[in-house]
Amino acid sequence: MSLDEAKDNDKELVEDGIEFVVDDNTFTQFGTVVVDFSSGFLGKRFMVNYAGDGAGGSC
Repeated sequence: MSLDEAKDNDKELVEDGIEFVVDDNTFTQFGTVVVDFSSGFLGKRFMVNYAGDGAGGSC
């Protein structure tokens, strides 16, 4: 996850008033992801989790 400007082939998604830009290859491979914020004894951080509905692949 990083801050970047949208490119011509990127997907631009808005959720709860927050704009997300995802490159087409990542969107096709992973589909839906969940972005969550955690604050605890390990510190504050964003977590990006794969929701499991993309084309996928295996290692």
